[in-house]
Amino acid sequence: MVSEVKKFISTTGFFYTEMDHKLMNLVDEYLFYEGVNSSCYKIPYKNRFLFVKISEVKSDFDVLGAEELKKICRINSPYVMKHYDFVFIPSHSLSGFAFDSVMTICEFIEDTDFLKNFACLQDMPQNMDSFIRNLISGFEKIHNKGVLHRDVSMNNIGFKYINRKILPVILDINIFVPKLDRSIYCSPEFLHQEVTCWSEYKKYHEEWAMGILLYFILTFNFPYTTRISRSFDDFFIKPDRLSFSLREEYVPTKFLPILRTLLGS
Repeated sequence: MVSEVKKFISTTGFFYTEMDHKLMNLVDEYLFYEGVNSSCYKIPYKNRFLFVKISEVKSDFDVLGAEELKKICRINSPYVMKHYDFVFIPSHSLSGFAFDSVMTICEFIEDTDFLKNFACLQDMPQNMDSFIRNLISGFEKIHNKGVLHRDVSMNNIGFKYINRKILPVILDINIFVPKLDRSIYCSPEFLHQEVTCWSEYKKYHEEWAMGILLYFILTFNFPYTTRISRSFDDFFIKPDRLSFSLREEYVPTKFLPILRTLLGS
C-alpha cells in the first residue's frame, strides 16, 4: 500500500523521488496543520485519507531514529495511530530543506479536541473508566515494542468513532532518540519517568499521569497556568510533583474510585 501512496502523492501535487531526495510542491490545499518543527498533510487516498507528516530531525537521526521509527511502524493497536512507512530526507540543495527531515505516512485521525470528547464522557463514569483503560492499553503496546514516546498529554490524544463509541487514539509518539551516553533530548512535552529516570517501564507510570490529567480537568485546579495542557506538561518538570496528594473534596464523588485507582491512593 505504501508504494501506491507514494505514487499517488506524486500525482496530486506532492512530489517525491527517492533517487534524488527531491520533495517539492507541498500545496496548501493539503496542509492539515503546521507546527514549529513539522508539517502534516491530509492526503486523499482511494476512499479515505492519510496523514503525510514532514518532521525536522536531529542530525544523528539516521541510525537511531530510523530504528525507533521501524519499531513504531510495527505497533498494532486500535488505540495507537498507525504509522505505515517513513523515508529519511537528508538536507542538501536538491531536497529544498535546511534540516534533515523525515516523511512519515500515517493513519488519518481528524478529531483532536480533547475537552469536547472528555465532556461527552463525564456523565458516565464507566465510559470514562473504559476510555482510560483503552489509552493505557495503547501505551502498553508502545512500550512492548521498546519505543520511547511522548507521555500522556492533552495534545497527543485523538479520537475516532466506532459503533457510536468514542475511542481514544495516541497520536504523536514522535521520535525519542537515546544518545550513546544514555542521555536524551528532553523537553516538558517529552518527559516520562521510565526515560528521565532511566528506570524499567511500569504501567503505573501511565496510570498516574492519566490520573493527574483527569484530576486537573475535573477540579479546574491548574497549579501553574490557566492553560490546561501547558499546566499539565509543566507539572512533570516541577519538584513538587513528587509530593502530589489527591484532594478528594474537590473531585465529583462519582469519579473518586477511578482517581483513587489511577493515583494509587
